[in-house]
Amino acid sequence: MLDTSVLLAALDPEDVSHRIAAERLRAYRDRGDTFIVSAIVLAEALVAESRRGAPAVDERRAAISKAFGPTRPIDDRVAVDAAALRAAHPALRLPDALVIAVGRVDRVAVILTADHRWSRVDDRVELVA
Repeated sequence: MLDTSVLLAALDPEDVSHRIAAERLRAYRDRGDTFIVSAIVLAEALVAESRRGAPAVDERRAAISKAFGPTRPIDDRVAVDAAALRAAHPALRLPDALVIAVGRVDRVAVILTADHRWSRVDDRVELVA
């Protein structure tokens, strides 16, 4: 499961975390692992491109899909789990709760993020920083 911070770092060679994110993703891919990108991560990853217009959005969307596969929609089970996470962790932002909830609902082995606060929320969180 990828958080926006890791996805953007992997896609941007100028990002301070690019090298470590790319290495970590390559290691998982080399092991045969697959990735999940939730609809909320896709939305966050398209904000900058949205300022530049539809062609930029389409290009970024295609790059994400090619690298990581189809986008995982947010469904009722994820929404319910995200609500429970927010109730248990009031400082957790809703977009973050949704990303973690997808990982929990889909029973992923690892949730990759650069946000150290997430490690208090779920044991599957692995920091990429």
